[in-house]
Amino acid sequence: MIDAKIKKKHHPFRSRLVKNSLYTGLALAFVGIVPFIFNSLIARTFGEEILGSINIVLSFCLIITTFITNFLGTSANKFLAEYRGRKSLNHFIFTFQIMIYGSLVILSIVSLTLITKWDFLFPKFSISPESLYPIIAFIFLRSFYILFRRAFYGMDMIQPYAINEIICDVFMIIGISYICYIKQSVFLIHSYLISYLIFFILSIFTLINRFDQITSTLNNIVNFSKTDVLKKFFKYGFISMIGTVASTGTGYLSIIFTGIFLSN
Repeated sequence: MIDAKIKKKHHPFRSRLVKNSLYTGLALAFVGIVPFIFNSLIARTFGEEILGSINIVLSFCLIITTFITNFLGTSANKFLAEYRGRKSLNHFIFTFQIMIYGSLVILSIVSLTLITKWDFLFPKFSISPESLYPIIAFIFLRSFYILFRRAFYGMDMIQPYAINEIICDVFMIIGISYICYIKQSVFLIHSYLISYLIFFILSIFTLINRFDQITSTLNNIVNFSKTDVLKKFFKYGFISMIGTVASTGTGYLSIIFTGIFLSN
């Protein structure tokens, strides 16, 4: 009798866990297939020289976004889930604000640095001088793509994330196919920009429509310290960033340094 009650109680949880796993697997399948299609189409359409040059540009952007997203995104993922579990509205909203405003400040600094140092950077990394503003747009949109993805997981919004992910990946595949069809390699990075922009817009609408539903069960906490939240957020984010960047950044760095010393 007791076992039957326990099984009945945990059945909705197991069902939700299975659904979330399926949505995650489906989203990851699309995430994984996009680079394969991208590299295959470029190599067959434009050749190895163009493929090498676009991969250097992407790696240059990705190594920058890796620092931003693993600092702010990982910490936001953890504390959004934690404060949601504690039903603390103040902590939850403030954590989300740290992620958004913190990323805007860092991205602004990065953009200004790239603009002021571009004449030094582009010849060093074998990047086209005309790529400055597409690169800035890529860094901005890619960062928010990862940040929103982490936020969706922290808010237990895996189904909406998976749907948004699939939609933007489909547009990415269509975009790169069309660019290869018209043979305009100058627009290759723009296929990523369109895809991330679609995800950005869809995510904004998703958060606006679901935010009240997410926070409706949370309560205001009397003893709320912003300083304490900031300390925990930045401490966890900094430690997580060091470990993650050390493991995932090596692939991007290898392509970047290869581009410095060898041809595309």
